[in-house]
Amino acid sequence: MPFVEVATSIRGLVQFLVALAKANLVDCQSDTAVRDELHRRWETRASIVYTRDGRRSTHGTTRGTDRWTCFSLLRERAHDKPIEADCEDLAALWAAHLLLRGFRVALSITQPREGAMAHAYVRVFDGQQGAWRVWDPSVWHGMKDPGPDFYTTGETFSCELEQPC
Repeated sequence: MPFVEVATSIRGLVQFLVALAKANLVDCQSDTAVRDELHRRWETRASIVYTRDGRRSTHGTTRGTDRWTCFSLLRERAHDKPIEADCEDLAALWAAHLLLRGFRVALSITQPREGAMAHAYVRVFDGQQGAWRVWDPSVWHGMKDPGPDFYTTGETFSCELEQPC
């Protein structure tokens, strides 16, 4: 099983998150079945469930490490069951979906305090207001809402997602 192990900053982690989102974009651009499935799952929110890494999934695997997974593999592993995904998976797949739909999006990670678990989410540009707005796909898929102050505390880094080369 391929994996990447890094020790880096929040800024460095966001670069990996952008790469995961770009992999999702490439998969959607090259495979219409993957793209159609991603758009279909947008319409049926219950078909994806937030699951924190390290918990036993209903698919019988234990995710004891922080595994970041592209949409095509999440889809393949779930078969016809709901996809189980953590915050990085969800941020990367929905950022790709929104970019394909014409939105400006940025991927973000916040670590509220030293030693606390970092959290990935999306910022969407509101053209009418001229401002970036937080949209947290993990909350949309069942995670308890950490509240608006969470996203402005501690260390945060964001990077706008662009089309892959």
